[in-house]
Amino acid sequence: MITDDEDPALESRARRAAKRVGLHAHKSRWRLGTIDNRGGFQLLDPYRNWIVAGEKHDMSAEDVIAYCASCELRDRKIDPEPAR
Repeated sequence: MITDDEDPALESRARRAAKRVGLHAHKSRWRLGTIDNRGGFQLLDPYRNWIVAGEKHDMSAEDVIAYCASCELRDRKIDPEPAR
């Protein structure tokens, strides 16, 4: 859910989390509240210019942080046998 007065520190944290996994978090303020723009975040792959999540700018800062955390866990390689 997106609120009108999100915390700027939380928004910065969301942008840093996206950058950490190689994505760009974009928050739209243009035509806020229309059917295709909910005023929240959208995650983009900067190399391909593809929308990864939040197609209609419908992600909150908490959603971005959670999505990026799941990407970190998925991309982290775990060695099945520890080195001795």
